[in-house]
Amino acid sequence: MTDLSDTEARRIATDLLEITRSGMLNGDFTSFFKQFQLPQTIMTFDGKTEVHTPEAFRKIFDDIRRYQHSLGVTDIVRYCVAASFKGPDRIETTHMTHLLSGERQLSASYPTFSVLSLIDGDWRIILADYAVEPGSHLSRVLLQRVRDAETQPPGPSDAQS
Repeated sequence: MTDLSDTEARRIATDLLEITRSGMLNGDFTSFFKQFQLPQTIMTFDGKTEVHTPEAFRKIFDDIRRYQHSLGVTDIVRYCVAASFKGPDRIETTHMTHLLSGERQLSASYPTFSVLSLIDGDWRIILADYAVEPGSHLSRVLLQRVRDAETQPPGPSDAQS
């Protein structure tokens, strides 16, 4: 019998958080990408986009890594706030993200709401809604509203990822 408890939902969500954290910090797109399902819905307060190809998803991954590098991010600390099954093949979860440079937190923490779906025996992220500062560089990167040539470093209120 399948365990549909909140404890199991939290364990699944936490496992995905750790795999994606490691992939992002180590530049391992392959392991990072395996945790997502296309099309991928990405939302912020500024809007919504759907990513349909691995190449488009890779661009977002690379842009976020560039952005984090520009901030001096050395660690990403994320923890599951809540997770629950909404059926045997769907979990809704919320986690908090903290960006660190050494021991110093770089920005205010922010929550992300995600929907996970059981696809071919593996849990995958199908939607992520990031509660980042409207108009922030991170929001523009997530929604792919930045130009490749945009080089202006983010301001202090932009230190979100």
